[in-house]
Amino acid sequence: SDQQTPPATGSQRSEMQATPLLALLAAATHAALASGATHETVWFDSAVDHFNMSSVATFRQRCLVDATHLRSAGRPEPAVYFYTGNEGPIEEFANNALFVNALAERHGALAAFCEHRYYGQSLPFGPRASFTRQGMGLLSVEQALADYAAILPRLKARYGLPDSSPTVAFGGSYGGMLAAWWRYKYPALVDAAVAASAPIPLPLGAAAKPGFYEAVGDDLRSADPSCPHRVRAAMGEIVSLLRSGDEGGSGHSRLETVLHLCPGQLARRGAGAHLLAWARNAFVVLAMCDYPAAASFLAPLPAWPINAACRLLAAGGAVGERSLLAAGEGPATPEGVATSALYGLASVLDLVYNESAAQVGSAAAGQGRGGKEHLAAHVQATSQARSARARRTSREKRMSHISMSQGEGGGGGGDGAHSPEGGACHDLATEYVMCADQTGCGLGTDSQAWDYQVCTELPLLVSTTNVTDPFPPQRWGLEELTAYCQATWGVRPRQAWAQLSFGGTPEDPARGLRRASSRIAFSNGLLDPWHGGGFLQDITPDLPAIILPKGAHHLDLRAEDDRDPPGARTARAREAALVEKWVAAARAERGGAAALHSTRRN
Repeated sequence: SDQQTPPATGSQRSEMQATPLLALLAAATHAALASGATHETVWFDSAVDHFNMSSVATFRQRCLVDATHLRSAGRPEPAVYFYTGNEGPIEEFANNALFVNALAERHGALAAFCEHRYYGQSLPFGPRASFTRQGMGLLSVEQALADYAAILPRLKARYGLPDSSPTVAFGGSYGGMLAAWWRYKYPALVDAAVAASAPIPLPLGAAAKPGFYEAVGDDLRSADPSCPHRVRAAMGEIVSLLRSGDEGGSGHSRLETVLHLCPGQLARRGAGAHLLAWARNAFVVLAMCDYPAAASFLAPLPAWPINAACRLLAAGGAVGERSLLAAGEGPATPEGVATSALYGLASVLDLVYNESAAQVGSAAAGQGRGGKEHLAAHVQATSQARSARARRTSREKRMSHISMSQGEGGGGGGDGAHSPEGGACHDLATEYVMCADQTGCGLGTDSQAWDYQVCTELPLLVSTTNVTDPFPPQRWGLEELTAYCQATWGVRPRQAWAQLSFGGTPEDPARGLRRASSRIAFSNGLLDPWHGGGFLQDITPDLPAIILPKGAHHLDLRAEDDRDPPGARTARAREAALVEKWVAAARAERGGAAALHSTRRN
């Protein structure tokens, strides 16, 4: 029942002296990058409902497998390094977790990246029926973990590995949560896990410390102490201009002009909230992807993009003041000064959403926490590809929301204004989906699936205050989330079930892991806005916390890069050592169990 398609390929600061392990990891990662980390696509038949014994229905589930280095290290019982796919197409995570491939090369292991049900191409009821209210009912963490558990023995058999081959789960963000929970719930199958940037305490009701948007503000401040103030001023000006437009003034037209919005969008119901969320989301992307090298994980961005954005805000504000003076308005009033900041924000939004590359200009050339890069050149180079992707997503989204227009459930907003072929203006509905997760749900049908998960067993309560963070105040507690989820999907968040299923409480989110699990490494980067919702201290000696002081969202899973801060290299080296130690312990345990079984039989 398992089939495959043709293989598909997917300076700063002085560094510490590389240890032999670090050097080997770097060499393996560079080799993976050079070769494109070749993966073959393998499809498995998975049960639509693992917990209904009367159901025999199946669906096709996709895995990307790298068997290039299997047994090349000459080790007995090669290990399986299994990435537990999260909320998107699996290739996005495989291409951004090349550390797993590097470890597989070093250890002669099999690397597999398996797609989460309801995401990418692994759709239980097809591209339309899967995303109706009725179709969504089988989207859960428990079903996803059972998918991976059922795939694992067939994956081993396909590549000639014995059942006794150790398995290590890897994952980043929600995938990191899954990796930890897979080890917790299936300890006989999964021998260890590396859970990167995994905010496990949050769906259990624990408060993030620092809060998500507070951490975004901290990241801005670390790049430029004035940066959060500029963001606050620009966002405040959006609020003022929205109010002016609502009262019949020229605020809407000014916002369309300065922010390069496609005409007519601000006349829609709820457009003001959508605009503010869209603008705020740009800083979510920048903070999560504040990597030391250019990357395209959530958006094509230059190195250290938070610093780049702060330079754009500063330079754009000056450009805005000159524009106002030329128009005879002058920045003599607080409103005028704030309006000048809006020009800087417009440049940041163009950088992130990348639909108006020509608008960015060269005002912020020379960016980065070390090193220089011309931002205008970067934006020009990526604009065409990103515009094309936005248009494809817009078409997919229009198809996926046909059922929503018939009252079938949601994931946010309608189509909005159409973005021109040249990508000359921003179409809010294409670029940002309003949803249950106030940090963003992605686009297309993936946004609907994540919306549903946040509405059920993964409630995320993320608010803004305009005091601890630079964004307009918005309360998003359990009451607001529940109202949204009932209206959109006809469900309520099941926080109590999350606590039962995952074994933690708001006061002690690690309780279940401490009592019943081991061999899980929890890594967090302190530039990542999710880090306040992660485990920042060791739970037990066998459930260690690994901290990357200058790391953004699961930087440690990314490919080794010469520009990585020392903390990233140290984290990867420690994770590699732990994986090697835990795999050896698993082999020893299996050997001892086999010997005991043989003795009893004789």
